[in-house]
Amino acid sequence: MVDTLIEGGEVVTAQGRSDADVAVTDGVIDRVGSELGDIAAEERIDATGRLVMPGAIDPHVHVEWPDWDYDVGARHGGRAAVAGGVTSVINFLIGPPGELRSNYEAFRAAMEEHFLGDFSFHAAVFTMEQVRQVPAFVEEEGITSFKLFLPYRGEEVVEPLVGIDDGIVYELLEEVAAIDDEYGAKALVHPENVEPSFEIKDEMRNAGAEGDSVNTWNEVRPDFLEADAINRLMLFADETGAPVHFVHMSSEKGMRAFQRNQSRTRAEVTAEIQVQHLTEDAREHGMLAKMNPPFRTSAEHDALWEGLRRDDLAFVSSDHAPCTTEHKDNIWDATVGIPNLQTWFPLFVTTALDDGAMSLPRVVEKTSYAPAEHYGLTPRKGGLWPGADADVIVVDPEERTEVRATETLDQSDFTPFEGREFVFPEVTMSRGDVVYANGEVLGEEGRAEFLSRPNP
Repeated sequence: MVDTLIEGGEVVTAQGRSDADVAVTDGVIDRVGSELGDIAAEERIDATGRLVMPGAIDPHVHVEWPDWDYDVGARHGGRAAVAGGVTSVINFLIGPPGELRSNYEAFRAAMEEHFLGDFSFHAAVFTMEQVRQVPAFVEEEGITSFKLFLPYRGEEVVEPLVGIDDGIVYELLEEVAAIDDEYGAKALVHPENVEPSFEIKDEMRNAGAEGDSVNTWNEVRPDFLEADAINRLMLFADETGAPVHFVHMSSEKGMRAFQRNQSRTRAEVTAEIQVQHLTEDAREHGMLAKMNPPFRTSAEHDALWEGLRRDDLAFVSSDHAPCTTEHKDNIWDATVGIPNLQTWFPLFVTTALDDGAMSLPRVVEKTSYAPAEHYGLTPRKGGLWPGADADVIVVDPEERTEVRATETLDQSDFTPFEGREFVFPEVTMSRGDVVYANGEVLGEEGRAEFLSRPNP
């Protein structure tokens, strides 16, 4: 007897599509096959007319941003995640000098106590003290990815954090290169050369530029700043041999800089994209959608979709950062970040289904298999093969649900996608437990597991 049988659906994985049932035992996939209907099961889920897919993995999340307590971010983020079909996340761990380790311990405890899926961390690095902590995080905690907030300098620095400089960038890459072979360590980079934007912003603000459109922010931080930073970090990667992963790609100019340099760089260089940079036009959004890098315009979309289909862009993510309207007074001073943990995967699936932008197996590849493989989570995560964690979602491809901020589950009070209609999961299963079904969160807090990487 198996614990659960998901029967009658169409199974979609990165490897293809098939009419099959999925059997789950002890929290893992027992078997997948077309003739499992006669086996005994304690629970049966009817997936007739539905798609059965691996849960999404979101490797770019800030559940506590900008100023939430860890337990608030973990609780609300966990609920939003499972409602959006996300069963694992990798959150960014950020701390001022001397506090990164204590912040890690507090944040991990909050996630273990309140989150509903599984989780890991990327550690942000700003100082030499934090560079020196890298080996311990890798060897003792299984945290193998380290973030460089390249634009965090000058007027963007907010105490108690400190600004970054290229000396720290170089030293982190040297450290990552030294431990990469054994652990698969990576340096993550937000690529923007922010310094010209300070002058651009002052000029535009003094000239009376529109203050309530996110397209203004797009003009403050133009695409060449992204391309410039990518060119520079590609050179650093080539010199040090460190694997570098660009965590934002928002423009054709940035995409072309990446493509030109990729084959010339002796280190592994990879990139990802947030779904909003594939689908949204800054001219159609107000200042609540302010984020970095900014929403661009539809002129960028074709090149970015091309990069995703060619695998120059390895996978898709959310950059969930649950600001509220209180954080967004005007375009110049508004805190950057949008709530997106519950909506990014439904938006991506809906675009694939309605616009034919990508096949469903490729959707699963870009939202589950590829991020799992990239961050050392396979074979535990990323698919529906026997022995994998039973992280499964059931989706009705014909059903659309209107997005309303009053009904989303993160701690924000707005969504950039208000009134849009997306395909949401009917059922979300995490390690064999149904944690969300038919509009109701069913998972109990305290079930989250920390994902040490690479997966042992």
